Amino acid sequence: MTVSLPVQSLAPGWWLGEAALEPDELRADDRRPFAWRVAPAAGVTATPGAGAFVAAALAVLQEGRRVIEGRDVVISGGEAAPPTAPHAILQPPADPALVGQANRALATRGVPSHWGQVGTPGNIAAPQLPALDGTPVARRYRLQGASDEVLATVNDEPWLVRSGNVVLLGSRLDTAWTALPTAPGFVPFIDALVNRIVVGEAAVNSAEGAPRVEFRTRGTDTVGATVFGPDPRESDLTPATPALVTAALGGRDRVEVLSANALSAERFAGTRRADASAILLVLALLLAAIELAVATRTR
Repeated sequence: MTVSLPVQSLAPGWWLGEAALEPDELRADDRRPFAWRVAPAAGVTATPGAGAFVAAALAVLQEGRRVIEGRDVVISGGEAAPPTAPHAILQPPADPALVGQANRALATRGVPSHWGQVGTPGNIAAPQLPALDGTPVARRYRLQGASDEVLATVNDEPWLVRSGNVVLLGSRLDTAWTALPTAPGFVPFIDALVNRIVVGEAAVNSAEGAPRVEFRTRGTDTVGATVFGPDPRESDLTPATPALVTAALGGRDRVEVLSANALSAERFAGTRRADASAILLVLALLLAAIELAVATRTR
């Protein structure tokens, strides 16, 4: 079950919370901590070559106060010289003849990744970015060279990569290259690019353990958090199927799963013992009858 609750406007920084349930037999999962980071809106500028779709998405994000005007992040459209802003999102040039010049400009800035040969069409695979996953790509360049992180692929080849404070796209954000600009997830994708991927919004990971939150630091900066809690499967009281029990305990050659009636009949068979409850019951009744007879005669 998923529950969404509105929260008041919070100041930038790390915030902690906790969800609690009424205590039950499984006490370890009665409380679940969580953490999130409120980051200030990024200052974003798009160059004229970034395209009309990027400009329209930024206008929507500005209206929603997700971004502001500024040059913290510059979205480029493949101009000859890459932007000198602290963070940049770079699309390939529209003219294939300018790819070599654009790659030399990347090398001048110290970016090890570059645009390579033309790649085959396909669909985007992006587990970290659900808004992208499955979107068709008609035109693209292969992204080659070293990168800090591959964020999305097409046909198992990098399509979106991050190298330091620069993000490279394998396609232009235009409908002639990909269906992404007309997809419902395009604005959330631009939001994620400028506020999380490029600026490096700290990630919150989950791990199994006693409920708590641990922060990761780099120097004096908090760069991430890990939220610990029990494995959710430990709270699932649904009876396991015989096949699952057999597989978990070593396979069919070692384990035989019995029904309740079969278990009652077989629980003494392993040590060649028999259920003596019926005999004991007969002996108890016999002793009771003898005691009654003795008591009657003594009267």
